This record gives sequence, structure tokens and C-alpha cells, in this order.
Amino acid sequence: MGDSLQLAARCPLSGRWPSCRKMSWLHGCFLDFIGLMGVCVMFQKVTATHRQPVMVSFRSVMYADTEEEATVCYDHLVALLLKFKYVVCQKYMENWWERRSDWCCAFRKIPELRGHNTNNFAEASIRVFKDIGVNRVKQYNAVSLLYAVITTMENFYRGRLLEFAHNRNRRNVYKLRSMHGKAEYLIKDCIVKADDVTFKVQSQLDATVFYTVNMKQGICECRVGSSGSFCKHQCGVVIHYNVDTPNVPRISDDDRYKAARVALSDNCEAAQFYTLLRGDPSQ
Repeated sequence: MGDSLQLAARCPLSGRWPSCRKMSWLHGCFLDFIGLMGVCVMFQKVTATHRQPVMVSFRSVMYADTEEEATVCYDHLVALLLKFKYVVCQKYMENWWERRSDWCCAFRKIPELRGHNTNNFAEASIRVFKDIGVNRVKQYNAVSLLYAVITTMENFYRGRLLEFAHNRNRRNVYKLRSMHGKAEYLIKDCIVKADDVTFKVQSQLDATVFYTVNMKQGICECRVGSSGSFCKHQCGVVIHYNVDTPNVPRISDDDRYKAARVALSDNCEAAQFYTLLRGDPSQ
């Protein structure tokens, strides 16, 4: 739930589940921007020539890397609305700025998101169930829905798990291999170990800048890692210090064996069956 009309519904939910306070970024910003444009067009007759600069200014606020940059871009957006004499839009934007942690990147840095600002997993799961489980056919009772869950969907998810277990799905391998390429500039001397989970990693562009990496939480001070995504600085720590982190792509033999155990239970082969014949697949 992301638009302003659903704000009243979000408040009781956030009170009941305070840890689940963030929505899909796609809903939290673009739907409200549609509302902003609706206010502009309906109440103040904003011309088409003014919509593009407002959109560009709005995007600069939304994609700002730091809180200071976001604040400067927001002031510029408000000044732009006042310059065009869109007072209603300016007041709408001021109210929206009060909950900027829902839609502005600089204020929306939560490790649990793992960089998934625009992915709505709840909606995606429903789409998979409609496409695969019931084949877009209307179900008229609970028995037919339950049958689809315990037969079609169980076979579907078992197949996805076995794709990973049998090394047929190589997405994680390619992702980790790409990150290894980005972290090639890092040598062990570029990484300072503060404690068992905290490291200082040198920037690629500026040798005087060091990013703090927390491997236990899987976060980094850089733009990519601040929202919990796996970044090249975390990858460098994994390579040189062999420290695990929650968001590293899983490609080990043990990971494949665990996936097979979930899919097949007691019918799973021995762990040696899932051992690769070659070396490290990320190389």
C-alpha cells in the first residue's frame, strides 16, 4: 500500500507489525507522484511545458544519494513550484516530505530491503499462483484452491529448488562472478579490519575515502550497499578474509544440498552428489 489514500490503512498495520513498516518503492513514490500531477492538473491547470521540469526535479529528490543532497533538491523543487505559482502543489509536496523515509532513497536505507526498492514480492507471489497454480481460471470453492496449492504449486516450487540444487540456475554464479570483476582493484592492504564483523574498505575512485562495511548485517556505507545490497566492498572482504555475509549470492555445494533437502526431504541424495566436479564456479 503506497498512495496517500491508503495512509490511514497503513497506520494500524504499522502499529501491529512495526518491523514491517516499508512498502514497495514503486507504490510509495510513483503513485503519490501521480497524485501530485493530478493536483497540479485538476486544481491549477499546470501546462504541459511545466510538467517535465517538475518531474526532473522530483526525480533528483527521489534518487539523491545523501540526505543533504536530497534536502537541497527538495528546496529546489519547492522553489520551482512557487516560481510557477503552483501553491496547492507546493503544499501537497510539503505534506509528502514529512514522510520522506517512505520514498526518498537517501532516507530509505534499510538493510532488510536488500536493494529491493521496487519489487513487491506479495504481488509477485499472487501473480505466480494465478499463472501457474490456477492457470488464470476462476476457482469457485476453497477445495479447488487447496488442490492447486498442494499439487501444482508444490511441483512448481520443487522444480525451482531442484534447478538450483542441480546447478541449472546459474544466476547467482553470474552475479558473484560480475562482482568479483568489480572488486579486482581491491588487495588485502586496501581493507582495514576493525573487528570480526567490521571492516574499512578503500574507495575505487578516491584512495583517501574508506567505506565502513558491517558483514554481520550485510551493509556498507557506499551507495549500493547502504540499502543492504551486495556491493564490491563486501565482495572484497569475502575474497580476502573469507567472512560470510547474509546477502552474498549462494553458490556453494552445501547451499545446493540444503535446497535439495527442502525439495525432496528424505528422498534427497547424499551431500556428495551435489559437489561440483570443477573448482570454484565464481572464477
